[in-house]
Formats: sequence, C-alpha cells, structure tokens
Amino acid sequence: MIYNQNPRTIFYYRYQPLTPEWRENPDDNGFALTVFEDGRAYFSLFNGREHVIKQDLYQLTDSFRVRYLEELKLADRWLGSVPQQMTLPPQYVTRFRSQIGLDGYPLIFCDDIAHLTKAPFGDEMGRCARRLCMLLEDIAELLKMQGLTLTPYGFTFDAAVARTVSSNTMDQPFTTPNAVVNY
Repeated sequence: MIYNQNPRTIFYYRYQPLTPEWRENPDDNGFALTVFEDGRAYFSLFNGREHVIKQDLYQLTDSFRVRYLEELKLADRWLGSVPQQMTLPPQYVTRFRSQIGLDGYPLIFCDDIAHLTKAPFGDEMGRCARRLCMLLEDIAELLKMQGLTLTPYGFTFDAAVARTVSSNTMDQPFTTPNAVVNY
C-alpha cells in the first residue's frame, strides 16, 4: 500500500472576525477547521498577521467520513446553485467572514452567515444561506459525535471523547488548503 502524502480536503471552515467586538483579543484573527479524507482534522488558530499560532490535530472515525459524504450527497441538488460570494447589502456592517469548503464544490466566501439567514422568504441569498446553515448544522452534529464542537464563531473539543493526536504552538503563515476546491 502506498501512503498518500496529500489526502484530499473534504471539509473546510474558516471564521475571521472583522470588527473588534467579535475578536477575543486585538490580535485574534479567527480559526479554521480542515478535515481530510483520511480522517485527520486540523484546528488552526490565527493571529493578526494571518500566522498560525496554534494547531491541533484530531483523528476522526471512518463513520464520520461516510456520514459526511452522505450529507453532501443529499445536498447535491441545491448545493451547486449556492453563489461563491455571499455578501451583505452595503448598508450592513460585516462582523465576520466565513470560508466554507465542501468536497467537490468551489470554496464559498460568506459575510456574516447568521445575518444572511434573516433575509425574507423569496430572497435568493437568504434561501442559500439558510440551506447552507442547515448543512453546516448537520456537519456540526457529526463532529460533535467525534468530540468536536463547531459553531459559526467558535470551536472547542471534549477531551474525554475527541481523539487528539497532537497540539502545537507556532508562528507561521497560513494558506487555504489547495484541495478544498475539488471540482
């Protein structure tokens, strides 16, 4: 068997606060959770210079991957119509930005997804945001079974359940994983 050095990214979520009230401290620049097809999940914490200052590695079970891919398959009929740029109207302040990578789909850049979901029925951007939030909720439930808690604004883990492989403190530049866009 040949070990795959570069497994495909199957899920990516990046939270980036844009206004001071959404930052834990002045140097806080958010986090990312990256899940690879081999079950590795990296949580990365960023500083204001876009450097990774902490990175934790978790090992997810095969059942996570199987159930995650089933969720994507169920969402396939509408997921292709989600715009790659989901922005708030100019009269609103964008408090945070998310990047969402789903296996087989282009990376989605979303301004304040919680606010976008409040758009009236019939609004295309609101409809897409609500569907995307429901999918993220389903993915968060799968992660919760692995001991990982993902919200639009945060990430924590249950040490009694999560299979932590390593935890590192560092200061190095971060780039979005290339394999996120697998289309």
